[in-house]
Amino acid sequence: MMFMFLFIGIALNCYSQSDTTQNWPGEKPNLLLGKKIMVLPLDNLSNEQWYTSESFSDDSEYKDYSNLKNKIFDVLDCEPYKDIIGQDKFKLKIENQEIGILYFDYDPRFEFSFPFKVLGGLAVPVNFDWGDITTSTDKFTGDISYESPGEEGIYFLKVKKRDQTVIYLHVQNSCSIANAGISGVIFLLS
Repeated sequence: MMFMFLFIGIALNCYSQSDTTQNWPGEKPNLLLGKKIMVLPLDNLSNEQWYTSESFSDDSEYKDYSNLKNKIFDVLDCEPYKDIIGQDKFKLKIENQEIGILYFDYDPRFEFSFPFKVLGGLAVPVNFDWGDITTSTDKFTGDISYESPGEEGIYFLKVKKRDQTVIYLHVQNSCSIANAGISGVIFLLS
């Protein structure tokens, strides 16, 4: 029992110290358009993602990442492209009054390589096109189902019946960490 209280206390402390706003846009970097982003003061980032030209040529590489830390940029444009090995990436065109226009090589696969904090967080517009949500209608009952793809073990299903809407969340995860005889999961939803 003491272990359970200790675990809950540590989890609450970690949660209270974390920033709960959404910063990483994942596969939808268009959500950054028109936003202000601040470069985080991280020491493990390289200059290889910063350019002064949208061509991303070696001679246009921005060499002084340390000068960018804590600077605020406006996101002006987001253009998809394929890198040299065919991976889908994005060119973020960002502007700072002091530094000018820079281009950031954004890889939507890796959150750890996104060195920004989105000021005010990311808010998804009501009419945002998710693209990967599928809709189906039951031909007998008329129930409408909206399904998300199962990514990283999480799957959502929303079913609209005549007079009610039900949202199902399915989480499947396996890990090799000892659980000390505790089972279950805690979800923090907002």
